[in-house]
Amino acid sequence: MPPPQRLTMLNDDARMRVIVTGGLGFIGSVTALRFNAAGNSVLVVDSVESNVVSAIDLRAVGIEVIEDSVANYLAACGTIEADLVVHAASPVGAAGVLRHPFGIAEHIVGATAAVGKACLAAGARLCHISSSEVYGLDGVLSERTSPRVPVEHSARVEYALGKLTSEAVLAGLARRGLKHICLRPFNVVGARQSRFGGFVLPTFVQQALAGLPITVFSDGGQTRAFLDVEDLVDFIVAAASSQHAFQSACFNVGNPANSCSILELAQRTRVLLCSSSQIEFVDATEIYGPDYVEGASRHKLCHVERALALGWRPHRSLDEIIRAVAEHYRVRRDMRNSDARDNHALPARHSPAR
Repeated sequence: MPPPQRLTMLNDDARMRVIVTGGLGFIGSVTALRFNAAGNSVLVVDSVESNVVSAIDLRAVGIEVIEDSVANYLAACGTIEADLVVHAASPVGAAGVLRHPFGIAEHIVGATAAVGKACLAAGARLCHISSSEVYGLDGVLSERTSPRVPVEHSARVEYALGKLTSEAVLAGLARRGLKHICLRPFNVVGARQSRFGGFVLPTFVQQALAGLPITVFSDGGQTRAFLDVEDLVDFIVAAASSQHAFQSACFNVGNPANSCSILELAQRTRVLLCSSSQIEFVDATEIYGPDYVEGASRHKLCHVERALALGWRPHRSLDEIIRAVAEHYRVRRDMRNSDARDNHALPARHSPAR
């Protein structure tokens, strides 16, 4: 496993005991490795439901790993010993949430409430990884934007409500003394991200590397602002080192400079990788089934002034991210057994874009 690209700025006298829930997943594993690389004591708790690294990988660099659910871990240990908890355990992805058609909100809220109460009892600070899905509407979104709840129920809507309700639960615990922040990441991407949850960039990269059709949902006009996972973890590290961040605030974390349409993302991937792939428009339900729904926000962009005020800045451009994902997948297969190169049962073809 390659070492993390950036190191935390913590000093020797600021070593922490850090727990990362979901620490074998995409965001969680990068977070765990970063804090470990700086000499902090790191414990990972992960149910291995959507992991992108193995416990062996993290144990090899001195990270303690418990392969169990957050609920079981908290029930078994009774109390936690930590200075900081990064709560990244959650179902992920527009397709990943379809494996939880009933009760996904209850699962998310229950786990987050349990983690929040454990942090309150232990005097630990909590960094909760929420989601930009909570907004549920189009536009350039800020933390002061009021979310909109769609009338129609879907697993994706329930996921968003679970994240939003979790934020409210933690705000209630803050009245009792919990020190926490909620992060709303916008379209996090990077090396090691799996196609397993329906994530777009590893899908496009794997298809482009193999010369397979790059499958764009609908007309590809959806716009997103893509954030490198290392930049997200930079913010987590900056917040953990800040004396002012843990004021029960929510932070958008995104990179407006990396905004583009999904069709443009497919085109840039094809050009940067010198791929022979054609771009084909497909119906997402032909791949993921009738319960798949597009995000409520067709054009989802972000204000990040609150995060910038902490001194954080995103660094990696979209082209750099695409190349990094390609470098990863040129020599590796998708760990979740969902590599596009291993699945040639492609969906019905629609109008190709050349």
